[in-house]
Amino acid sequence: MQKIIVPTDMDGLRQGMDFVEETMKQQHLRSKEIRDALLLSEESMVRLIEFAEPGSTMHVSISFRAGLADITLSAPGEPLPQPRTEFDLSADDSGLTRDTEMAIREVLLHANQDKINYVRKGSYNFIKIHAGNRERMFATRSLLAFALAIAVGLILQSALPQTAQQTLSDYLLTPIQTAFINALKMTMGPAVFFAIVAGISRFSSFADPGRVSLKVSVAYIATSVVAVLTGIGISLLLRPGKLGELSNYAMQGVTPAPSDSESLVNMVVNIIPSNIIEPFLSLDTLQLIFTALVCGIALGKIGDYSSALSTAAHALQSLFNKMTELIYALVPYVVFFSTVALLLNVGTRLLLSLMQMLLVLLLALAVMLLFYMLILITSGINPLIFLKKYAPTMWDTFLAGSGIAALPKTMRCCKNSLGISPKVYSFSIPFGAMINMDGNCIYLTISCLFLARLCGVTLSPNDILPLIFTVVMLSIGAPMAWGTTLLCITVLLNHMGVPLVTIGSLLGLNVAVEMLLGMSNTLGDVVIALAVAKTEGLLDRDAFLSKPTPRRRKKVKQ
Repeated sequence: MQKIIVPTDMDGLRQGMDFVEETMKQQHLRSKEIRDALLLSEESMVRLIEFAEPGSTMHVSISFRAGLADITLSAPGEPLPQPRTEFDLSADDSGLTRDTEMAIREVLLHANQDKINYVRKGSYNFIKIHAGNRERMFATRSLLAFALAIAVGLILQSALPQTAQQTLSDYLLTPIQTAFINALKMTMGPAVFFAIVAGISRFSSFADPGRVSLKVSVAYIATSVVAVLTGIGISLLLRPGKLGELSNYAMQGVTPAPSDSESLVNMVVNIIPSNIIEPFLSLDTLQLIFTALVCGIALGKIGDYSSALSTAAHALQSLFNKMTELIYALVPYVVFFSTVALLLNVGTRLLLSLMQMLLVLLLALAVMLLFYMLILITSGINPLIFLKKYAPTMWDTFLAGSGIAALPKTMRCCKNSLGISPKVYSFSIPFGAMINMDGNCIYLTISCLFLARLCGVTLSPNDILPLIFTVVMLSIGAPMAWGTTLLCITVLLNHMGVPLVTIGSLLGLNVAVEMLLGMSNTLGDVVIALAVAKTEGLLDRDAFLSKPTPRRRKKVKQ
């Protein structure tokens, strides 16, 4: 551990930032990881200094473990206020205002809340920042666990008799998987409820009566619906996986699917619960979403109490996000046990079905890419120029693993490379990173229809509209936490009557797929921002047509 003590003033801020930068460079962390750590460190130091006791000092320490860094900041002073949950993202034609820049920084801190822990001890404020690409390391471990599980499963298939395989599955592998699924079900109801309440209230706080925000909001909802329809259409056309392949394995605990004879009118009426507690007890997905939707809308219409209740809703959202993260941290181990159990019970043919689903997903994302290019063409924008200039940022988003993590770079690309006015991108990009998840919509639809097919669960035409509504609402109010797609899949499977034990078949690929989805989500945000800027006359044509600046690899001084 390395440590420095600095005064709680601007000189101390510069000394602390220099110390963090130099120390992380000495450990040969990636330049992007260093930049991300510096961004969070600067904002955290500013908050500590602002509320510190006059003449006090700030302690800055850094410890390293397995290629990751933990930065701990502490200073005596008043308790730090809760982070803002409402953001006024506005800009004039001359550029970003200071208030807008501060709001965007608040968005970044709110989005990276999983990397920052605040604790109050006595008269001291402590902030701990987790630096380094934990998502990439987590994805690598999960994929390694998946590969190891395949090897172990094949060995056990050939080395153990059938009775021994069944005993191992029944008394070790399956119970571990079941415990994990139960933990997901424990957080599913409240996590989704408070995420949607916070998402809808955030939607109203972002929105303003301007043409730009109205166009962006409508476009985001429209592309989300198109994404779900794309997933449904390609899934029904290509039908990946063998019908009933997992029926025997998932026989226990099957919930009957909605009846084909149930009318659409009755389904709509049954969305409204008779009391507010029942949706949580029964985990009725549509009732839960409807209740959250009504609460989110009502939250902005109750006057003086709105701010306090909004803060409480976001705090509860953060609580259940953290619970989800703690559960999701076990995924590499669950991947191993679940994959071995599936191989012993189903066999290697399931791997072929997973590859089919993955190819269908890639095809659906490609179709969505063509749809984005069609949006640009109809807006009078050359899609080839856009792809050439945006490709480096799109690759960085894939490596970052999420659109939130790549938010600063995406906004720089919008301004410097694409020529989009700050009046558009300062609203559309942060807003889209929170509520516009087209890639997630496609994946949720395809994966859940895939698992339903493997279990022999069929959906009637009356089930399509509720499915579209559920997926779009989950994309708007999805918890802002790593692994959120897994929680959303749990919600959808519960709604569709598909046994949750089938989630185990997706765990090995889910973490890698999430990196791909982050890239697709951000692509949709940028396309909409570019199209709206063009139609509103807020696009710098010269900047858009200029040649892209070649990327230079920075050398880190030793």
